[in-house]
Amino acid sequence: MRQQYGQRVAPIVRALVSGDPAAALERLRPSPRYGSFLGPLMREHVERMRSVGYRYEYHENALLRFDRFLQRRADLSGAPLRALLDAWRGSNQRPRHRLEVSQVGRILSKVMHRLDPAVAILPVDRDAACQVKQLERRPYIYTEAQILQLLEVTQTFESSRAPLRALSLYTMVLLTYCAGLRIGELVRLTLGDVDLENDTLEIRGTKFFKSRRLPLAAGVITAVKHYLAARQQAGAPSATASGLFWCSGKTRVAGVTRAGASVTYWWRHCVARG
Repeated sequence: MRQQYGQRVAPIVRALVSGDPAAALERLRPSPRYGSFLGPLMREHVERMRSVGYRYEYHENALLRFDRFLQRRADLSGAPLRALLDAWRGSNQRPRHRLEVSQVGRILSKVMHRLDPAVAILPVDRDAACQVKQLERRPYIYTEAQILQLLEVTQTFESSRAPLRALSLYTMVLLTYCAGLRIGELVRLTLGDVDLENDTLEIRGTKFFKSRRLPLAAGVITAVKHYLAARQQAGAPSATASGLFWCSGKTRVAGVTRAGASVTYWWRHCVARG
C-alpha cells in the first residue's frame, strides 16, 4: 500500500478508517509523471536538457508540480498556456509560488516558441523574484570587531552642511546594534521615547502594532546623552514629539519612508568603507 499510495503511513491509516476508504485511498495515489496533456512536451524538454549535460533537477521538479496540477484540473485541458499559468498562480499567492509559475511559463513558452515562432516567450515575474530574495535572504552576523570598525567609519562622514551627520550615524549604528532596532523603529524615535532617568528606550507602534521598552547599557546611554547635547547646541527643537534624529532646518531627518532609505543608504556606505 505504501508503494501504491505513498511512503507515509499516517495518511494511509486515516484513509482506511474513513467512511469511504476506497475514495480516500484513491486521493492519496501519486499522479503519474508527465501524465497531463503537456506532459510529453515537458518530458521531451527535460530529456533534451539532460542530454547536453544539465542536471535540471530544480526545473524538472517545478515542471512536475505544474504537471500534477494540470492532471487535477482536467477542465483546463487544451487551454492556452497563459490561462493555465493564471489558474496555477491562483492556487497559491505566496511569492515563491508566483516566481515558480513565471519560471515554468518562461520555460514552456520557449519550448513552444521553438516549435511555433508565433508563440510569445513569457517573462519572469521580477517583482516576485525580488520578494523571494528579500524574504529568503540569509542574515549576516557582524562580529564585534566589525561593529567597532563600522562605528569608527561613521566619523568620516562629517559635513559642514550637516554638522550632526557623523554623530547621528554613530548613534544610529550604536542603537541599531545594541538595542536591536529595525530601521523603521529607528527613524520613528522621538525625544519623548528616550528616558534618561531610567536608562530605557520606548519603541512604539512596532511590528504587529506592539510597543516595548528596552533597557540601554551604560555606554549606550552615555553616547545618547552626548548626541542629545550636540543636538541641543545645534538648535534642534526640544518638544517631546520632535524626531530624535534631526537635520538642520527640518523637524527630523526626513519623512519616515525617506528617512529609512537615508539610513539604509548611509549604513551601506559605512559598510563599504569599513
